[in-house]
Amino acid sequence: MKQRHVWMARYLPPGVDPSKSEMGLLTGLISALLFHLQFILRYLSARNDLYTYYHGNIKKLDGTMMPPFWQILGTSLYGCFVAALAMVVVAVQLYSRYYQGGKSIYTMRRLPDRWERWRRVLTIPALAALGYLLLAFVLRCLDFTIYMLCTPEQCLYPYSWLELLNLM
Repeated sequence: MKQRHVWMARYLPPGVDPSKSEMGLLTGLISALLFHLQFILRYLSARNDLYTYYHGNIKKLDGTMMPPFWQILGTSLYGCFVAALAMVVVAVQLYSRYYQGGKSIYTMRRLPDRWERWRRVLTIPALAALGYLLLAFVLRCLDFTIYMLCTPEQCLYPYSWLELLNLM
């Protein structure tokens, strides 16, 4: 076992490969980030709709406004939420590992620390779920920063910054 997986092996049931668990968590992270690309595509499309090409020059259309932030954000953070919910399934799978193969559930029940089994089942999924939810919060704040800084001021609705408070 590699040195970097030693800490993770302490929080997994016996027989669970930490490197495979790490790859599963990384897959959830990459999937959530790829799903989040929707925001960038929607924002660029909405920002492009503010302008027109006139004889090779870019000209801003008069009276055009950027759609509200929540409308552009849409479902782009759902990948993070799905990954966080998937950790419930992972916890159930980790718990079921005690009843497979050598039936290590009997050994775990005889340990002096009765919470060891639950620590091994819930620590990694709980930390991962919190990480995915923290990622959603950071991405939302980053998206709002992009929305406010990259959109021309005259195309924003008055008090657009209040939308961030409505989404929290």
